[in-house]
Amino acid sequence: MCIVGSKERLPPQRAICTLCDRAKPATACSFPSKAQPVRVQAKIRRIPWYRLFDCLLFWQAVWFMYFQAKLSGAEAILLYSVHDVATTVLEGPSGYFSDRVGRRLTLVVSTL
Repeated sequence: MCIVGSKERLPPQRAICTLCDRAKPATACSFPSKAQPVRVQAKIRRIPWYRLFDCLLFWQAVWFMYFQAKLSGAEAILLYSVHDVATTVLEGPSGYFSDRVGRRLTLVVSTL
């Protein structure tokens, strides 16, 4: 809920929110109320753990071991490098295509 003040003369159904300084209906403020505190400190403490697990890349080891069982080591490394280069090269054009025609069609075309 918004804490409203009378900073300006507005129609009676609108007021200025004292937390976010925007003119809007009193019930339309998206700023968190004091009744529902945001646990910012807890979220900040989780950031290093998120970054650690994000950078571990477990899937790459599993992917490599799977293909190494089917192919030789050199062929598995070559396949991985082709995958990495293709991902890097196609990142820009796929973003452009997604902006122009839509995310859903881009995902359908990328699976072909």
